[in-house]
Amino acid sequence: MRPALTTLRRLRLGAGLCAFLCLQGTALAQDAGASAAAPRLAVGDRMSYRVEERADQQRHEATATVLAIEGDRVRMRYQRTDAAAEPTEQVMTTALNNVVNGSDGSRYEPHLDQLRFPLQVGQAWTTEAASTAASGAQSRLSIDRKVVAIETVRVSAGEFTAYRVESKGWINGVNWRGAAMRLEQVLWYAPEPGRIVKLESRVWRNNDPFRHTVIEALGFQSN
Repeated sequence: MRPALTTLRRLRLGAGLCAFLCLQGTALAQDAGASAAAPRLAVGDRMSYRVEERADQQRHEATATVLAIEGDRVRMRYQRTDAAAEPTEQVMTTALNNVVNGSDGSRYEPHLDQLRFPLQVGQAWTTEAASTAASGAQSRLSIDRKVVAIETVRVSAGEFTAYRVESKGWINGVNWRGAAMRLEQVLWYAPEPGRIVKLESRVWRNNDPFRHTVIEALGFQSN
């Protein structure tokens, strides 16, 4: 079975959106030898962001609100602000690893770790995870990640000192046919206020551009 292109696109878009659900953190000196601890999450924390699909020339805004923290799981309400759809539940770990994507219902096993704390320049790891979309389409993800720098990044929510994490990898179908998709991603995690403030990802299929997504923070509220 081969899923529709929209399903494949959501696999990558959803992963990018999940990464934005990290809130309240600690201050960072702009020092390559510094390290950043995992953020502290609290019920009621909320952030908003803009999602731009450059290949499709589409854009929307969304909000994410922490509903509950149960052990190492964080339940959140995900709501697009440009649609009348009912809000959906999103789940992540307290270490900011994605478990359930609120935008399309995709699930990751064991989780999709885009960040590993404590963060430090030079740190590298590989993400190995399985993804199951709401449609039932299954994929395997293998992504190499590295913290390459601490730099200043400016987005709609303000200017932040952030860790730059670069990623390259592949998405392979399990129960669908077709060429593997190549992924490149850059994200900027700011320990103060403790979130990913910008993420840009590109996906190629058969060496052809397939998706180009840019997400940036618009604002936040912490309890």
